[in-house]
Amino acid sequence: MANKLKRARQKTYSQVGMVKIVKKVCELYDTGLYTLESCCENAEVPIRTWTNWWSTYRKSPYNDKIKVHCLAEVATLWESSQAIVQDLAKGELKEVGESMMLKLIKGWEYKEIKTHVKIKKGADGQEILIPVRHTIATKQILPNAGMIQFALKIVNPEKYGGRSANVSVEVDSSNNLRLRSLAEIQAEIDELNSDLNENKQ
Repeated sequence: MANKLKRARQKTYSQVGMVKIVKKVCELYDTGLYTLESCCENAEVPIRTWTNWWSTYRKSPYNDKIKVHCLAEVATLWESSQAIVQDLAKGELKEVGESMMLKLIKGWEYKEIKTHVKIKKGADGQEILIPVRHTIATKQILPNAGMIQFALKIVNPEKYGGRSANVSVEVDSSNNLRLRSLAEIQAEIDELNSDLNENKQ
C-alpha cells in the first residue's frame, strides 16, 4: 500500500513580518521593472497569500480580531505603489501610441530579403534545396490618409474639426500629400457630371 505524502505545512507570518513584507514588495514594485509575482517571490511570500491578505483586509480593514488588520499601517503604501505602476504603464502606452501614430502619418520603408534556391538531388536520391543568391528589395508603406486626417483635426480643430470643414486626404505613390475639402470634391464631381451630360447630347 502506497504511503500518503504529508501535506506541506503552510508558512505563518507575524503581523510585524507582514508589514515588513509589504514594504519590501512595494519598494520593488514601485520601480515598474518587476511583476507583482516576482516581487512577492523576492519577499518570500506566495502571490496567493499576498492577494488573500488584501482581500481579507478590504472586507474588514480595522477589525482587531482579524490578523491582517496590521496592514492598515501600510495600506496607503500599497495603494500608492499600484498607482505609480499604473501611471508608468499609461506613460509607456502613450509613448508607444504616439510613436506608432507618427509612423503611420509619415509612412516608412523596410527591406524584404528573398532567398533564391535550386533543387538538387543528394547522394541518397533525395531532393535538397541549395541557396543560389539573395535579393534585397526596398518596400514602402505609404502614409495612412485616415491617420493624417485624424491628426489634422487634433492639431487644428478650428480648420479641420467641424463637419463642414471635413477634408479628404490623398497620398500618391510618390508620397505627395494633397488635402481637398468636400466642397472641392463636390465641384469636381459636378464638373464630371456636366461633361458626361454634354457628351450624351
